[in-house]
Amino acid sequence: MAEFPAKLLKLLGDFPEKAESMDTDELKKELVSCEKVICAQEREMSENAKLLGLKDEVKELEAPYKELISEHKAMVKYIVHVLEDRGDVVAAKV
Repeated sequence: MAEFPAKLLKLLGDFPEKAESMDTDELKKELVSCEKVICAQEREMSENAKLLGLKDEVKELEAPYKELISEHKAMVKYIVHVLEDRGDVVAAKV
């Protein structure tokens, strides 16, 4: 069996031992229960007016930074394009 990511394991407390002792039907019921909690929390989060307002505020505050970054990234790509056309730069193969 593949190693479970340690980063996620830290979130689980004693659940791994509990899960290992469950039979298949119990695991399936737990899976459904977890999905219900996830759906409910995502719905509540998407309906939280204060959170939505803050997200809009963050987007507004980030806009000038993101615009400038995007502009300069485009400039970098264009400079590389011009240099490639001149034969001065060979594009890296990824």
